[in-house]
Amino acid sequence: MDKLCMESLEGRIALWTSMIHLTAASTLDVADCPYHDN
Repeated sequence: MDKLCMESLEGRIALWTSMIHLTAASTLDVADCPYHDN
């Protein structure tokens, strides 16, 4: 696998991870959730 392909894949994984965290934070409205601002 070439470097560019790997970087693209890592970026996509990071994006998916952040999207999942945002979804989890808004779905599970937990007061002490670390991904919540307030």
